[in-house]
Amino acid sequence: MTPRITNHVKSCVFALCVSLPSPTFAGTLPTYATSAVDTQDPIVVCRTHSSGELNKLDRVYTIGAIRVFYTIDSSPSKFGHSIPLHSLADQNKNGVPDFVENVARQADAARRVYNVLGFRDPLESPRYRYSKYIDINLLSTKANGLAFDAMARHPLSPNRGGDCSLHITLSVNLQDRASIAARWFVVSHEMFHLYQYGYTLFKRAWVNEPLAKWAEYALRKRDMYPLEAPPEALPATTCEIDSLIANPVSREANRFWSRLVQLMDSSDAKIHLPPTLMQEEYVGGEKVFKDDTLRGVGFIAAVFQTLDAEDDAISHLNNWSAYAWHEKDQISRHHDGRILAAIGRVITRAGVTNPEVEAFLHAIKEFGKTNDCSLHNVGSR
Repeated sequence: MTPRITNHVKSCVFALCVSLPSPTFAGTLPTYATSAVDTQDPIVVCRTHSSGELNKLDRVYTIGAIRVFYTIDSSPSKFGHSIPLHSLADQNKNGVPDFVENVARQADAARRVYNVLGFRDPLESPRYRYSKYIDINLLSTKANGLAFDAMARHPLSPNRGGDCSLHITLSVNLQDRASIAARWFVVSHEMFHLYQYGYTLFKRAWVNEPLAKWAEYALRKRDMYPLEAPPEALPATTCEIDSLIANPVSREANRFWSRLVQLMDSSDAKIHLPPTLMQEEYVGGEKVFKDDTLRGVGFIAAVFQTLDAEDDAISHLNNWSAYAWHEKDQISRHHDGRILAAIGRVITRAGVTNPEVEAFLHAIKEFGKTNDCSLHNVGSR
């Protein structure tokens, strides 16, 4: 059983997660008209929006708290948001395109496995405690997906009601790019972003993007993860850390996190999922879970738990709302020193030590003094 580490008031498993930067949309995006805040809670904000694009999604398929909104109306008024003809197959004859149903099945399975692994469900987090659903909107976009960090309700859009929800946008053309059942894991990737947002207001791509990539491998085959490739040593200088931060979706960023996973978790990586979860299938019989391994779970969870406590400290120091930082503050590189220090504390508490780790911890301390590698010289490899 994976050891648990507690910090602040939450409990998490000792785990590591990596995420890649959210893709930028080139295509039709929802446009919002926003009302005033309509909760009485001064800390947690859920706003009411209206969206002409979301209004065009006139159908919904639901599994538990997962709602997938879509349209099969190909009239010009839908502006290309319709499910493509080749994605309208309905093998089980339930009136829902298999593509839509498989998106929902992957989202539901990802949520269940992340919860089993000990990550806090975003719908149960303090930040999102007014949200009832996770809504996935299938829209015509060039990018694959985007997870939003703000709660919202859309009472004027079809089938949504007045409940607050979290939102993911996925391309309606995903099935053109790969088989969602066999090889495509963008749904689980975007779902893990919601978990990250539920823990911390830090939105730094060098953390979130590689770790969402890592989380995909709860469903993907382990031998596809960069961990199996020749390892790269951890950064040993402030300039190497700076290079990592500047290239969040690079091979370098992914290998940084996979190296940490390798150092922090020497187990056989078995995750021992409940049989009912391992048996989940897509329409047509393809297994949702390709194997039962994932290294680093405890370490990644401990990292996010520690970041949860760290952003609370920053909110207090700056007199910021605990769950409603300005976007510029969420993505600011000024937090990188604190984020690295938090990672360093997780490593130190785990008691993992060797020359490579010690050099990395020293570089973290030097980087934290200015967040600028040009002002330091801590040696080279």
